Amino acid sequence: MKRVAEDLKKGALARVYLFFGEETYLRQHYKEKMIRAAAGGEGSMNLNIHRGKNPPASDLISEAQTLPFFAETRLVLAEDTGWFAPGADADSVDLMIAFLKEIPETTVLLFCEESVDKRSRLYKAVAKAGRAAEFAYQTEETLRRWVMARLKEQGVSITGEALQEFLERTGDDMTRIDAELSKLLAYTVGTPGIRREDVQAVCSVRPENRIFDMIDAISAGDRKKALDLYEDLLALREAPQKILVLLERQYRMLLQVKSMQEMNWGRAQMSEQSGIRDFVLRKCLKQTDRLSERSLRAAVEACADADERIKTGRADERVALEMLLMQLTAPK
Repeated sequence: MKRVAEDLKKGALARVYLFFGEETYLRQHYKEKMIRAAAGGEGSMNLNIHRGKNPPASDLISEAQTLPFFAETRLVLAEDTGWFAPGADADSVDLMIAFLKEIPETTVLLFCEESVDKRSRLYKAVAKAGRAAEFAYQTEETLRRWVMARLKEQGVSITGEALQEFLERTGDDMTRIDAELSKLLAYTVGTPGIRREDVQAVCSVRPENRIFDMIDAISAGDRKKALDLYEDLLALREAPQKILVLLERQYRMLLQVKSMQEMNWGRAQMSEQSGIRDFVLRKCLKQTDRLSERSLRAAVEACADADERIKTGRADERVALEMLLMQLTAPK
């Protein structure tokens, strides 16, 4: 990502780019910057776009060989082609690999994919001929700096506890952060700065956050609070089956973290080996300190049993989930 930013800043673009990764906001942001830099913006006669799986490679190549119209460069954009994934169309991949060796100096070819196989032939060819940039979820510190910079641009201050509350509610999805920040700025127009109360008033809580709170209530044996949180999720139109999936996934994640703790792994190693993002891992570690491996395994098994009863038609999904919560909060 850093090298792409440098290319754009210098105006010295490579012939081919691949943008991929989980962080949709950043992929979209840099795609838009590339469109402006290489084609002059959306709607330009020097912009050709292909969206969807396995577009005609010959058409894409033909457009890439066309000289730009009264401009220095033409941009050919291909999104979600599937050419970087297992099972990709071999003929299309062969054509593109051969073409990468002879892309005209007047053309920039940009691939945008949500995920890729870095072992694929086309990935290796693009990385060799140009830039393969992965846009991953950002660290908490990076997101803090980003939010603070956005607020500074608007001349708005925020207290430390308000910023912490904001990030706790949004998580590390930059698209969500952007949307919630817009709401927050609109709500606090004319005020001296953003306080924690402002965040609590307008910023929505992710369902995953309520699941964390639900597990806290369960581990404390607080049945009323666990059921209240369950009702909150239903009020937010979350399906009982989805709540169960989130609950089981969270317990499995906690069990994984507990196992890593027992191996005396540090937080950085846990995150790297498990793929659990820093925001989530920090919360998991707080919960695993209060939970035994035995209780976590029992909870996972109880969730799996409830799921099986729903899928086999032996229990209504809402009844099964409510019985599960009663079971998990029963006195031990």
